Amino acid sequence: MILAVPSIFPNSPQNIYTHHLNLINLPQSNQSFQSYSHVLYNMKIIELEILTDDLEATGRFYNGTLGLPFIGSTPQTRVFSSGDSILTFRKSENRHPIYHFAFNIPYDKVYEALEWISEKADPLFLPEGGHVADFSSWNANAFYFKDNNGNILEFIARYDIELEEEKPFDAKSIQSISEIGIVVEDPMSFASDLVVNQHLNYFVKSKPGEGFVVLGDDHGLFIIVSHQRPWYPTAIPAISFPTKVTVMQDELVKTFQFPQG
Repeated sequence: MILAVPSIFPNSPQNIYTHHLNLINLPQSNQSFQSYSHVLYNMKIIELEILTDDLEATGRFYNGTLGLPFIGSTPQTRVFSSGDSILTFRKSENRHPIYHFAFNIPYDKVYEALEWISEKADPLFLPEGGHVADFSSWNANAFYFKDNNGNILEFIARYDIELEEEKPFDAKSIQSISEIGIVVEDPMSFASDLVVNQHLNYFVKSKPGEGFVVLGDDHGLFIIVSHQRPWYPTAIPAISFPTKVTVMQDELVKTFQFPQG
């Protein structure tokens, strides 16, 4: 059942898409893990809204440094276009929020994108050495860097999304936001609730585990992790902060509001 509830992000800018939004406040659940199989195609993240303590510096980083088009603002928000997705930051006060999220990039541009980002931010070293992670089970390569807030950003090239690009890599090469990290007490039960009640799918390339469960597909993923689990490739512990994410699933648009931990 889908419940309409008050937003933790009051007075949000009007969504640029014309659609019906189902706003869901997801409680922590003790429901045991169950295996369900639902058909789900192209769960695309079309809008992500998260917090920042510094709107001005965030605007300079995402527009000035990364080159994401600036598409709107209020005294409390800054809104950017990131390929097929919208990225919104909402002002917070002394909360020091840190998130993990990822952008899809063309599968043939990972090393060119690494060189491009190296001129703008410091790529993070991996525990196993180097900068580019080989996620063979996901058929993907990725690298990581931080924004001005300390958020852990990822550029990921997924070889099962066959989209090449001939022009040199730049901000316009970013395809979409493809992952958002969600921090909860019990990832297995939380994910099971989403699968059973909201008809999401377990990501077929990632086996669910006690502290790490992935829902969605290559176009859009919920990375559900337990509290204090380090965000790869850092030692930064995962902490829950308010997150609102709008997805398109089987032509149905839903907005999920995840609770603060």
